[in-house]
Amino acid sequence: MLKCPYCGHLVRLNARRCLFCFRLLDNPAESEKPARVLRSNWRTLLIRALLILIVILILLIFQRAARLSLGLR
Repeated sequence: MLKCPYCGHLVRLNARRCLFCFRLLDNPAESEKPARVLRSNWRTLLIRALLILIVILILLIFQRAARLSLGLR
């Protein structure tokens, strides 16, 4: 495993692109991100944020149910 020189994330030894910043590792002149990749990256970030919010809401519901079942509040 190597570190990406641009973002510092770990990449495989034979990888051509970093999977986090999508830049080419061989030639820095060609390392611009395509707009399509940027849009999909924002989409995945939005999906991750929504999933985290759903998990937090579920945990809060269980916490409240546990308090009610114990007679607290």
